[in-house]
Amino acid sequence: MNKLKRIFFFVAPILTYLFFIAVFISLFRRYYEIIGGCMLAYFLPPAGKESVIPVMMVLLRNAGCGEIESVLLPVTIIVVTDMISAAFIILNFDLLNFIPKLGDVIKKIEEKAEKFILEYKIEKNVYFSLFIFMFVPFQGTGSTMTSIIGKLLSLDSFKLFLIILFASLSSALFVATVSNVLSQYFKNTFFGILAAILVIVLLGSLIKILKKHH
Repeated sequence: MNKLKRIFFFVAPILTYLFFIAVFISLFRRYYEIIGGCMLAYFLPPAGKESVIPVMMVLLRNAGCGEIESVLLPVTIIVVTDMISAAFIILNFDLLNFIPKLGDVIKKIEEKAEKFILEYKIEKNVYFSLFIFMFVPFQGTGSTMTSIIGKLLSLDSFKLFLIILFASLSSALFVATVSNVLSQYFKNTFFGILAAILVIVLLGSLIKILKKHH
C-alpha cells in the first residue's frame, strides 16, 4: 500500500467524524451542550450506550426536544460514532500498535480480545457471535473491541464492518426503546434513568450468560 493511500485511510475517518460533529451540532444548535457532552461521555469509560442513550434522551426532552427527535438523535450519534471508530480500526489495524500511547491501549485491548476469543470459542459461528458480543450493552463490547477481535480473526473487512453496523443500530434502538418505555412509567427523571440502565444491564447480562454456556 502506497504512503498516500495509507495517509488517506488514517486521516479520512477522523476528518469525517469532525465533519459529522460540526454538521450535527449546527443542525441542532439548541442542544449543542447536551450533544457535545454525551458524545464525549461515550468515549470515556465506564460510560456506554446503556447509560449515554437514556441520559441523553431525558436531557433532550427536558430541553424541549420532541419525543421522536429525543430517540433518533442519541441513536444516530451512537451508530455514527461506532461506524467511524470501526472504520478507523479496520483500515489502520496494522499501524495502531506503533502509535505512541495509543499503541499501549490497543495492546491491552488485544489481550482482552484474545481472552474473549478463547473463552467463548468465537471461531464457531463467528459473525453471529460478534453480533451478539456488540449487541450486549456493556462497556468494552463496543465497535473498537469488536473491530479488533475481527481483525485478530482475519475476517473480511467489509463483512466485519457490516456486522458492526447492524449490531450497533440494533443495540442502540433496543436501548432507546427500553428507555422510552420505562420513561413513561417514572415521573421522577432520576428513577427513570436508573430503571432504564438497570433493565438494560440485566438483559445484557442474561444474553452474555446464555451465549457463554451455549
